[in-house]
Amino acid sequence: WFLEHCDPLLKVTIIPRMSGALGFAQYLPKEMALHSQEQILDRMSMALGGRAAEELTFGTITTGASDDLKKVTDMSYAMVTLYGMNERVGNVSFPPEEGS
Repeated sequence: WFLEHCDPLLKVTIIPRMSGALGFAQYLPKEMALHSQEQILDRMSMALGGRAAEELTFGTITTGASDDLKKVTDMSYAMVTLYGMNERVGNVSFPPEEGS
């Protein structure tokens, strides 16, 4: 609700449903092909919300947010290396080489 560019929340559960996940949030994604820098940053903030809540609530962190951390890392890496969304690096793209 506080992140302007995030998808609306559909469902939240704190009951473990899969191995490694202690709960999850499900969102209704907007059908968009293009994403602004603000949208990506809001999605990154949203993905790290569970880890922050875990630390605030229990005073410690666990491996439960490992998938969220991977997603955030992939998004931030893509912002810099693919989309040119970094002032210091500039408007360049370094796509992965084919076959690697």
